[in-house]
Formats: sequence, C-alpha cells, structure tokens
Amino acid sequence: MDVQEMMKSYKHLWLFAALFMFTACSQLLQVEQKDEDGNVYERYSVHKETNQKEGLYERFYADGTVEEEATYVHDTLDGPRKLFHPNGQLAIVENYSMGQFVGTYESFYEDGAPEITGQYVENVMDGVWKNFYPDGQVAAVTTFADNEENGPFEEYYRNGKMAAKGTYLEGEFEQGVLELFAEDGSLQKKMECQRGICRTVWTAEEGDIQMTSDSLFQKIQEISSQNIE
Repeated sequence: MDVQEMMKSYKHLWLFAALFMFTACSQLLQVEQKDEDGNVYERYSVHKETNQKEGLYERFYADGTVEEEATYVHDTLDGPRKLFHPNGQLAIVENYSMGQFVGTYESFYEDGAPEITGQYVENVMDGVWKNFYPDGQVAAVTTFADNEENGPFEEYYRNGKMAAKGTYLEGEFEQGVLELFAEDGSLQKKMECQRGICRTVWTAEEGDIQMTSDSLFQKIQEISSQNIE
C-alpha cells in the first residue's frame, strides 16, 4: 500500500468515526434542572427514544460547585461516581458496573485526608476496610465478607497505639479472643467471646481469672437465650 492509499484509508476511518460520534450524540438530549432562582442544580443527557440517562451526569450545589459526577449507561450507573464536599474537595469515590458496586471505595474529610477505604466484590463489602482519624492515623482495620464484619479487626487510639484486637462474626458478634489495651499500648484485659457474649479471662492486675460454676452457668444461659432469639 503506497502513501496515498494509506492517507485515503485514514481519511475514511476518521470520517467513519466522526459520523459515528455525530450519530450517537444526535440521539441524546441534554437536560438541565434549575431551581427557582434559575441556577442549574442538575445536568445530564437522555436518549431521545428511551428517555434513559446516558453519559455524564452532574449535580451542583447552589453556588455552582460540583456536588456529584457520574456516568450512566441505559439509565444505570456504570463507572466511577464522585461526590464532593461544598468546598470542592472529594468526599466519596465509588465504582459501579451496571448498577452494582465493584472495586475500590474511598471517602475523604473536607480537607482531603482519607476517612474510609475499602473494596466491593460483586456488590458486597469484602476484604479489609480501614477507617482513619482526621490527621491520617488509622482508627480501625476491619475484615468484611458478605457485607458484614467477618474476621479479624483492630482498633487504635489517636496516638497510634492499639486499643482493641479481636474477631467479628456475622457483623455484630465478637468471637474468640478479644484483647483490650491502654492508651500506652499495654495489654489490660483478655476476654473469651462466644457470639458476642464475652467473659474476662485475664487482666493486667489479677492475671488469669477462673470462672466459678455459678458464673459459668450464667454465661451458658445468656448464650442459649441469645441463640433462641
């Protein structure tokens, strides 16, 4: 293929692409929603035939600052969705695949510091999620499965020292060994937990703690009544 033929091919390809983009855009109608003062608070495009949202979606604060940016495909969220604080800083970044949560999730304080990080797998919270104090120090590290706390967790004081360490079961129940710490990082208490019912088995002051038969019977009753409920 000589240079002239190559140039003709590129020209035809460019014309086809331009025609495709024009045809696609000509099928869309831009919509602007305004408040009583005439300020645009929402802007998006809809398909002329289906009236479904397609492409970029924007929502605005009263002063015109962007509050939300997202992408729609056939009226369904698809791709990154960003929410902003009134000062313009990112507040939340989440990702969608045809309406379902996927991939990373991030939220931020108004100064841009991270607040929460985590991930979604097939529309459910999964794996390690982290919470942060405003200064960037880690506040908590929690394992999720099936949209609930399931697995190891750690909580921290603002000084970075560990406050608690244990395991969650089915969202709200501590399970197994739970360790509690003082702000200087020293271990203060150990507890044995069974579906959220915990008993102290060790303290820094007393050492190992033996349960009496009466207290053991009471714990068994508490666990049994909880399971019945």
